[in-house]
Amino acid sequence: MILGGIDGCKYGWVVITKSQSIFQYFFIKKIEELTELFKNQKARFFIDIPIGLSSREFTRTVDTRLRSELGPRSSTVFNAPCRPAVYESDRQKAKKLNIQIEGKNLSEQTLNIKDRIQEVDKYIFKNNAAI
Repeated sequence: MILGGIDGCKYGWVVITKSQSIFQYFFIKKIEELTELFKNQKARFFIDIPIGLSSREFTRTVDTRLRSELGPRSSTVFNAPCRPAVYESDRQKAKKLNIQIEGKNLSEQTLNIKDRIQEVDKYIFKNNAAI
């Protein structure tokens, strides 16, 4: 079994894996390359990007729960955008959508990774990936 972690970087994504005590790293431009890179191999990945986004029909609760468990380090968890805001190309409209659905504005940090969040959201739905 391959275990790995994924994080966004300037190039695209950095993927770090461990299998049988051997660590490796890869750079991929698009998250979709993950499927081909680990084709026919059992693998589990942790990705540092919000998944399971809120919508009008679904409320994401993991951020609130995580903040309560982290105590003094709770500020390290930022608000994930709702799905409609992630798919809105206009930043101001995205902020308004998020306020309507989540009751919260979007930070510049969130707006700066919005495209990465959308990329992973599309990947999950396209591949029926388990969350």
